Amino acid sequence: MPRYALMLPLLLSLCASATAAPYSLYLVRHAEKAVDPAQPKDPSLTACGIQRSAWLAQLLASKQIEAIYSSDYRRTQHTAAPSATAFGLTVQLYHPAKLAALQQLLQQRQQNAMVVGHSNTTPALAGLLSQQQLQPLDEQQFDRLYQLQLDGEQVSLSIIQQDFNCDPTRTD
Repeated sequence: MPRYALMLPLLLSLCASATAAPYSLYLVRHAEKAVDPAQPKDPSLTACGIQRSAWLAQLLASKQIEAIYSSDYRRTQHTAAPSATAFGLTVQLYHPAKLAALQQLLQQRQQNAMVVGHSNTTPALAGLLSQQQLQPLDEQQFDRLYQLQLDGEQVSLSIIQQDFNCDPTRTD
């Protein structure tokens, strides 16, 4: 009997260490998009959008991002690209009409991740993950960062207004 009594604390400590570690998700809408008559449904980014994308990579530099997800549009992929380069990651594509599947994937993988979406999908995904009803973004809102901190069953959502200022004279 004493032998089993000594094993119980060991088993309990192993179970406790097997629980998932807290992780964070960073959801953003793509950066400012260009008006492109040649590509009206899949425009690229404006100069300010390119600057915002680089700024986001710097903002997230200390967040230990392990995965980056983007819809299959140029504006979202170009927004994700500087962060992917900074973290040495490949951008993984998701279908914006299948947010429930992305929600499940993010919750299964339990890793720090960035997700780049759209004015309607970014708040919708944040809402699915936090179990809150969130409004879509206005067509001119590019400055919201949805930070979700997940720890077991606990989910904390912060909506952060990005402190980014575009320099329209820059061309890089």
